[in-house]
Amino acid sequence: RGSGRGGGGLSKRGVPPGLVTWLDAVCPVAGGWQSRSLPAIPHRHQHTGFDCGVACLLYAEKAAQGMQRHDIAAGTDQREISRFRDVMRKYFERLRTSTPR
Repeated sequence: RGSGRGGGGLSKRGVPPGLVTWLDAVCPVAGGWQSRSLPAIPHRHQHTGFDCGVACLLYAEKAAQGMQRHDIAAGTDQREISRFRDVMRKYFERLRTSTPR
């Protein structure tokens, strides 16, 4: 199942590169199989150059809670990513100050 580009496709992360090479050799398609890949997150939620790691952790947390990709995409925006960054900052500050040196 795919979304975004009108139907099915491969997830870039879900298929080993060797398999894509093999598919290109035995069953070629126009543009190659890699051109049919889809991003795991089809719409950009992060609008800063420094939130990519925080956004990744937020997506991972939501996925671990059982949320589906379309729910994560629909319910995540830059404001939530910034909020999550602040939650993480506070957590690590508490951890640093409570750890004996």
